[in-house]
Amino acid sequence: MASIRKSVPAGRWLSNHTEQHDYNHYNALVTNVNVDKSGSGKKQTFDSYEFKTDWNGSTNYMRTSKGDISSTNRTSGLRLFTSEKIGKDRYLWYQYWDASSKGPWNKNVVGYTGLWWHDDRQYHPRLEMVAFHYMDVNKNRTKDMTVDINLHGGYNSDNRYWQYGETGQHTSQVHWHIAYALHPRRRREVVDNGYVLHGMSLQFKYRTAAGSGNPNAYFFNFKPIIGDTSGNLNSISASSASSGKGQILYSRENTGLKSGDRFRIT
Repeated sequence: MASIRKSVPAGRWLSNHTEQHDYNHYNALVTNVNVDKSGSGKKQTFDSYEFKTDWNGSTNYMRTSKGDISSTNRTSGLRLFTSEKIGKDRYLWYQYWDASSKGPWNKNVVGYTGLWWHDDRQYHPRLEMVAFHYMDVNKNRTKDMTVDINLHGGYNSDNRYWQYGETGQHTSQVHWHIAYALHPRRRREVVDNGYVLHGMSLQFKYRTAAGSGNPNAYFFNFKPIIGDTSGNLNSISASSASSGKGQILYSRENTGLKSGDRFRIT
């Protein structure tokens, strides 16, 4: 059964990890189809950023749960971990796509908010970059855009706001908030042209330290930010988001829509 859900109102984003938790609606960025990019040396450049997989050795110790990054339940989310202790940084290029080009697709997605949890302040997988892959209204692949504007304005350890490329150690066993969007000009381009989100690439770094350890982290409760014609984005609380008008989002795991499908409205 497919599901129809309401997004956070257009032009708004959930402002911190508490609001992200409290807006307890499952909103899929894309349908949950994983693509394995764990082969050694796999790489591709999107929008001038190189996404890559680097084992940093002859053996791949990086593992994933192939979980649902949109799940509101941490343990059902995307878990990244290692099969044994590692002492060198490694990189994983990971992808989600729509249901084998059958849809459904969500329009006007210009950013995302999500949660990150790890269990060791030194050894943990961390998010380095995201790119959105779009189609036009005729279902043709169009542009790949890096989602690289930090809506928090940067890293903040007290508020637990994450920033791509941040180094050092970070508080563990707490929820970190990740909030990124396209540049305003690109937000308007997506909305004006009716682009639909076809997939996304994520660059992860399995971070280590001087010794060796087992990096382990979860990425979950990721929600799309829906753009409007202004290109502006403003934060919103969970209660206001729940009562406001949002875009209809379609979600169906692993298969496209078929004639006669029934829908569950959530």
